[in-house]
Amino acid sequence: MEALDPLKLDLQRQVAALNAALGVHVVDGAVSRVTLLNSLSRLLAAPQCTLQIAKFFRPLLVDLTARWLLDIDVPEEARFVALALLIETHEEIFPILAEFLQRPSLARGPVAFVTKENAASLPAATLQPILLAGYPHCGVMYLAIHCYAFHANMPELRREEMQQQYLGELGLEDCEIDYGLDESGEPVTTDGWLLALTESNRILDKRQEIATTALPYMATATLAPEDICPRVANVQGVLLLRDSTAPAPTSALVMTPSLREPLQLLAAQYSLRLPTLLTSTQSAGKALLLAHLATQLHPTTASQLVVIHLADTSIDARSLVGSHVSSQTVPGKFEWKEGVLL
Repeated sequence: MEALDPLKLDLQRQVAALNAALGVHVVDGAVSRVTLLNSLSRLLAAPQCTLQIAKFFRPLLVDLTARWLLDIDVPEEARFVALALLIETHEEIFPILAEFLQRPSLARGPVAFVTKENAASLPAATLQPILLAGYPHCGVMYLAIHCYAFHANMPELRREEMQQQYLGELGLEDCEIDYGLDESGEPVTTDGWLLALTESNRILDKRQEIATTALPYMATATLAPEDICPRVANVQGVLLLRDSTAPAPTSALVMTPSLREPLQLLAAQYSLRLPTLLTSTQSAGKALLLAHLATQLHPTTASQLVVIHLADTSIDARSLVGSHVSSQTVPGKFEWKEGVLL
């Protein structure tokens, strides 16, 4: 497991492979490590480079995208499109996407800049990547219908009726959709009617590639801990998003060989947002392990752990999720009170 430490990735070899794949010298491997990571982060938002950088620098993808949360000179729209493209095959960056969508500029959604007055003047190439409606272009309208149907939990039959109303019979009219840029920067288009199948195949192929492609690592670290983005914690080789740039407080955990693998596995499960059952003999350090992980990810919060004693017979679903209770301020009114899990 130690060999998979992202800080040991062979950067120079991957930079050379990236330049060869793009067919042009876009990254200079002779610069400082921090400058290299910043350059890769900026290039990751370029449509023609996104997938290639994610391929060659996959172990550092959390770091490269976390840099977008700081004041880095990358267009907001480009970051949003890149995150949307990567999220299906790199679920570990979901916390970064979630925080990115909380930005004040996106409070009204990523397409709030479009109005009834300017919609017709915006090019389809601008609207399609962010899945916008309100533009008389078949591809954009197709995407808009699907987004609206998904958001409104619309039945498939109703969605098909809406498609027929606005786009006509299935497949009769060309429904060309911009599908990003290739490595040379040339636009790629696809048939909107086949978009779901195209995307499904792309995701399956990419996941298969990730599962079968080995990346080169060095025997010693090529990156120092201070080179990593301050919003990222390196937990035994697993990069996780932190909620602050503040340094983590001193942990009571004494790292021993027997704790390294459990902590790494726990961090990997957490990065994929998977429920995890942690078991051991009594007083083996389960709570200490969880507390250590919490302090690494939430350095400014005293405690992020909620302890629930399941042996308590008074616990039911309402105490965990929440329920309506009598208002303490307005007599005769019920208010929602969240449970300990929310």
